[in-house]
Amino acid sequence: MKMPDFHAIILSVQASRFIGRAVVHFREKIHMSQPALATAANVGLCTLKRLEKGRKRGGSCAILESLCGPLGITVPQLHEYALHLARVEALQLLFVKNFKVAF
Repeated sequence: MKMPDFHAIILSVQASRFIGRAVVHFREKIHMSQPALATAANVGLCTLKRLEKGRKRGGSCAILESLCGPLGITVPQLHEYALHLARVEALQLLFVKNFKVAF
């Protein structure tokens, strides 16, 4: 029996915290406002705002699929960018922790 890759699971859970930041990144990259994206994706503006602020973690698959279409990306691309953001933050925290200990 194959054991689950706990490192991948932890990264995936951590990435869900960064989905909103990833949406903001791609939305701003194409110069789209929140109301315009919400309308194009047929998603409530309040839902989009909560997702982008991290108050709605991860979002449902249906919501993410709806948002990705107007952003011109796929759900896996969104998730991969969220993983990237999680890794960057982890490295920054590790660096700060080690820097404080060294000095």
